[in-house]
Amino acid sequence: MLASNTNGVFLVLFLNTGFLLTIANANLTEHPPHFITKHFVGPYYDYEPEWYAAVGFLILKTMIINAFLPFSGLAMGYFIPLLKRKMDMKFGKNRYVTKKTSMIAYKKLWSGGEYIMHVKDSGILLIVFVTSMYGVGMPLLFPVAALTLLINFSVRESWLATKSSSHQHWMID
Repeated sequence: MLASNTNGVFLVLFLNTGFLLTIANANLTEHPPHFITKHFVGPYYDYEPEWYAAVGFLILKTMIINAFLPFSGLAMGYFIPLLKRKMDMKFGKNRYVTKKTSMIAYKKLWSGGEYIMHVKDSGILLIVFVTSMYGVGMPLLFPVAALTLLINFSVRESWLATKSSSHQHWMID
């Protein structure tokens, strides 16, 4: 089930990031079948220097933004639950003073959010596929992809380090 979710999220991300910009700026009027390609009248017939300056720059910028997105997810996954815990403790220091009326609600508040693995894995697939597709023409994508993979790895490891062993059962299964 998660593999199909990963593939679906990857397909949407790839179409949005790696394919839509290219096809929207492509001029395919000279290629058959003309009843389809006559609608693609973008400014670029091929990967020419102007394409790299306009479309390639947008792809590179998107990949750089994607490189630093895991930090925002980590911050949101840390600070929002922290604020909820502080509000539950009435901004005191005793974690056993709580407004929760059941142990399940208390444990849910203190165990943190879920790590949505299929979305993270599809992001890694996106990095690899976009870099493989455009990296030969835009060599800057290779260091950006390496940085992105390093950031994703460090964020994933820091998230796992905050979880107790009871929350890591999915790694063993």
